[in-house]
Amino acid sequence: MFVIHTGCGARTTSADSCTECGERLTARNTSWHSLARTPDPVPLAATYASPAPSVKAISQNGPAL
Repeated sequence: MFVIHTGCGARTTSADSCTECGERLTARNTSWHSLARTPDPVPLAATYASPAPSVKAISQNGPAL
């Protein structure tokens, strides 16, 4: 298995920053690739859901029932 920085498309051997371009690695810009499991890289972070409503918005509208 190897790690791919999706920002530049290179394999990286570091967990902190890309060893090819130096960009900081996060779950959003990193995927792993295991040729034994799948021919395509697997992203570490999927599409993000919208953030939860703020406490202020909940208190103004009252609690959900």
